[in-house]
Amino acid sequence: MKLFFMMILLGLGLFTGCSESPTTPVEKPVLTVDDVSCTEGWLNLSIPPGMLPAQVLLLQDNQTVMSITVVSADTLLYIPTLTHSKVYVFQASITPPNNSPIFSNVTNLTTLSPTGNSFFSWTKHYLGSTDINTSRVKDIAIISENDIWAVGQFVLPDTNLAGYSDYNAAHWDGSKWEYKQIQFYYSCQTPTATHPLPIYSIVAFDSENITMYSTMQSTSYSSQGQGENVCTPITAVTAWASHPNNLYIGGGLGKIYHYNGTVWTPIETGTDLYVNNIYGDYNKRTKSYEIIAVCAQYSLGFYFKDI
Repeated sequence: MKLFFMMILLGLGLFTGCSESPTTPVEKPVLTVDDVSCTEGWLNLSIPPGMLPAQVLLLQDNQTVMSITVVSADTLLYIPTLTHSKVYVFQASITPPNNSPIFSNVTNLTTLSPTGNSFFSWTKHYLGSTDINTSRVKDIAIISENDIWAVGQFVLPDTNLAGYSDYNAAHWDGSKWEYKQIQFYYSCQTPTATHPLPIYSIVAFDSENITMYSTMQSTSYSSQGQGENVCTPITAVTAWASHPNNLYIGGGLGKIYHYNGTVWTPIETGTDLYVNNIYGDYNKRTKSYEIIAVCAQYSLGFYFKDI
């Protein structure tokens, strides 16, 4: 009887031990490489919300290079003044409130190698005539190495009475430049005559989807030739687009307009300075486009306008 009773107790003990819940794994901070250049790095640090706020030490090759207080679950860490073509080892030490330090994983960051001038072969191209000093390049669109557009005003000697002819676009096909006369109206509202007026800006997504801008008007261009001229709300001296239905143009008196594929909408800039250039790019961290306009009154210098 004693032996049987002890066996029953032992069996109950085993059964009870197996029914216990397993220990919940503790969440740890995670350090990952977000982006890298030749001399800079960006690391993303993810910290479980239960550890916040936390004091963070960033270790680079076992040396502390940053000490910050973190209050959000995801933090982007910027590391400047790195050396190109080198592997760095990073780790973060996180100290939650009233607790001992916890270390993140170890992550390697490899900086990029610079290309250097030795990787390039430079060739000079002269557009227009060197004998007639009135040619100007206003904008460039590079679709591929064998499909490049230059727009502006190009004057070439000719046998006509004036002794020269005006062109406003030039196309590079990989072997030679071909000058073109893109026709624009003298006045967009009263299209009584056409003339190769200077082209100020060009937007090209591919060879079949090109738009050029002149005085208060734009025109499309493809392998079929020039399309219809369309009036614009301002003379677009600069243009940028992420796609045809997300277009920005800028001009005089600080004017910027956005086109959504249907209508033009003015954007209040707070300045009357000349909008010299617009450029945008997609920010993968904010998951949105960021557009910057460069405004200038040449006697006063330049400043940037974030739109």
